Amino acid sequence: VGGLGAFYMAKRTLAPIEKAHKAQARFTADASHELRTPIAAMQTEIEVALRDPKFTKSEAIGLLKSNLEELDSLTRLSDGLLRLAREKANGHQPHNPINIQKLFEVVQSRTQKQAQMKRITLNFDKTSNIVHGQFDSLVELFVNLVDNAIKYSAEETTVNITAKMTKQGIKMSVKDQGIGIDTIDIPHIFESFYRADASRTGSKVQGHGLGLSMAQHIAKEHDTELKVTSVKGRGTEFSIVFPRI
Repeated sequence: VGGLGAFYMAKRTLAPIEKAHKAQARFTADASHELRTPIAAMQTEIEVALRDPKFTKSEAIGLLKSNLEELDSLTRLSDGLLRLAREKANGHQPHNPINIQKLFEVVQSRTQKQAQMKRITLNFDKTSNIVHGQFDSLVELFVNLVDNAIKYSAEETTVNITAKMTKQGIKMSVKDQGIGIDTIDIPHIFESFYRADASRTGSKVQGHGLGLSMAQHIAKEHDTELKVTSVKGRGTEFSIVFPRI
């Protein structure tokens, strides 16, 4: 009985370590796959071009444009990986009082251009509320959420970014009028490299599935977490609650 008890306790103690190891292995495999894909595409295109004795100047220009698109994909992926690694390495940073209005102003300046390209209106609350946190990290969190809302919204729609006082604390949210999230995908959207099946969503949005993973990590570093509510075809809301100061 003692031996069985010790085995059970050891297995229970090691379970989180095993889970973390599997998650790390999965992350490494996914990152390797994402890095190899654009490299393989460029290599194939270049090899085909070199074997063609009748390769023309216009075809060469097309090849270079295609390669630039793949390089842009690699750049965005590497930037995302570096930001995610930096956030995880920084751990708990000193938290200071943050004026939400100032936070929203920075987020708006970083997302307005992308919104204008799709004629999407960004409505930011006017607020005097204060939260405790790390300013740059929270900017990154809300830029990722607004960026995500813009990507999955149709043209000439609205994204509302709000900060309301509730019984639980200050609820900050980003709500769009986009395509929504399928119920089957919701449990996985905060996993690194997770992207919903395009055949279900009808979306051709480009990305590597790192933004929401990073946002959730930042939320947890602020002793809270992101929540999501979504109605397919009608929009999605991401929210986070900070305690009252």
